Amino acid sequence: TIDASVSNSHVTLTIEDDAGGVSPEVCDFFNCPESVAVSSAPGRGLGLIIIRELAPVCNVEVTVDITKDPQGTRWILRFERAAPPSERQAE
Repeated sequence: TIDASVSNSHVTLTIEDDAGGVSPEVCDFFNCPESVAVSSAPGRGLGLIIIRELAPVCNVEVTVDITKDPQGTRWILRFERAAPPSERQAE
């Protein structure tokens, strides 16, 4: 399931599945970055590290939850909302 919501200052994209969930270590890696060092990131490969390290650079807040009944994963990406063209300053 993919859902988007818009507020005055943010756009939130929620992606949820029921494919068995992720490990608690993956949740900690995203939700409590100071608890897991990059050198000991859970999972295989660089995907999780790249997402976690690039998100703040792009002003994106990423959180992940393990859902229940049925068990799955919920990724929440919160973006700063861009100003409409009418509000942007002329360059």
